[in-house]
Amino acid sequence: KETFATQEKSAEPVAVMWFTTTKLRRFFPALVNRMVQKFSELVNDKLPNVVLDAVKAGASAFTPVAALAINTNPNNYDAMGAVIATIENLGFNVTAFMMNPVAWRNMKQEKNADGIYTLSNGQNGLDWGGVYIPIIKDSKLGVDEFVTGDIFSTVKVGVDSVLMYMETDGRTDAVAGTAATGLSRNIRTHVLEKFFAVIIPDATKIGLVKDTFTNVKTLITKAP
Repeated sequence: KETFATQEKSAEPVAVMWFTTTKLRRFFPALVNRMVQKFSELVNDKLPNVVLDAVKAGASAFTPVAALAINTNPNNYDAMGAVIATIENLGFNVTAFMMNPVAWRNMKQEKNADGIYTLSNGQNGLDWGGVYIPIIKDSKLGVDEFVTGDIFSTVKVGVDSVLMYMETDGRTDAVAGTAATGLSRNIRTHVLEKFFAVIIPDATKIGLVKDTFTNVKTLITKAP
């Protein structure tokens, strides 16, 4: 279960549930132990995605500064720079730039009329005045969408140190026609969960921006 908020709220669990039979536990105990280990890894691996989803949901739209309109035909690199500069102007440091993999490919391989690459900037990030800003490629974003900002200062994350493991006889997931408890069922329910909270305070969400390259380019285009 994934939960995010723009203001403080109680933590919710990131959890996984699975089922085993008596035969599996009796004759293949190593496999059962490996299942517990693997599902534990999956729960922990899921936590960064919860943070990214919270960032995408809690970010603000781009608000332009008039002085950014210096080009009559800005490209995606121009839009990227304008957004970063705007966030810095508000007193934040941009720590990551998230975009669709296709958008990143197109920016990296854009050429001018002479067939020369417009810009080859870093391998997996952006060199911004000597500061390396990593690019996070997220296929869940649209090709025209991006998310960026000061993730370290604006996003607060709390993770419980305990990964809880529980099990009970029977199948208890309440699926219609299959829910039954007790030893009469040759099934055991297993659950792993960890409490996890993501908070983006309203006072700092201006340091996160989610918008489209098209919209930003429109807002920073210099009038002819």
